[in-house]
Amino acid sequence: MVEYLKNKNFTLSEEGDFDFLLSMPLWSLCSDKLADLKTKIEQKNQLLDRLEKTTADEMWIEELDRLAQAYILDLKTNFPF
Repeated sequence: MVEYLKNKNFTLSEEGDFDFLLSMPLWSLCSDKLADLKTKIEQKNQLLDRLEKTTADEMWIEELDRLAQAYILDLKTNFPF
């Protein structure tokens, strides 16, 4: 089994074994967890794709817009007229 895991490029623990696999909670091996992880991977890939297509200037403008919105909300909340 150890040779199989090594051949499949599984990462060894710091101790050089696969004991961490034996101590994993059983829920982490179910199909629901796998589907959840696949969804998270897809979301992260979409975010990465969006970030790679966004210029630094566009990011700066988006951040300034969010700051302005938060500032206006803070003014309305703390200094109602």
